[in-house]
Amino acid sequence: MCQFKTNWTEKQDYFDEIPEVIMNLVELENDGLVNISSEGIQITEVGKPFVRNVCMAFDLRMIRNKQNTQLFSMTV
Repeated sequence: MCQFKTNWTEKQDYFDEIPEVIMNLVELENDGLVNISSEGIQITEVGKPFVRNVCMAFDLRMIRNKQNTQLFSMTV
């Protein structure tokens, strides 16, 4: 979050849900909030206020428990 970027170039940083995470971020990329590459993402200047929204896409507990997770609050 503090660096406004992440990558998965190292094998230990990659996880099976990366393609799903990327698909969830495509709309943010279309809005100019993130730049997505095959190796990682970078949050743009315009996207910095939405860093928590971007990070939610990487919440593995939420992804893996999608059917069992009841959300009580979300970012705006």
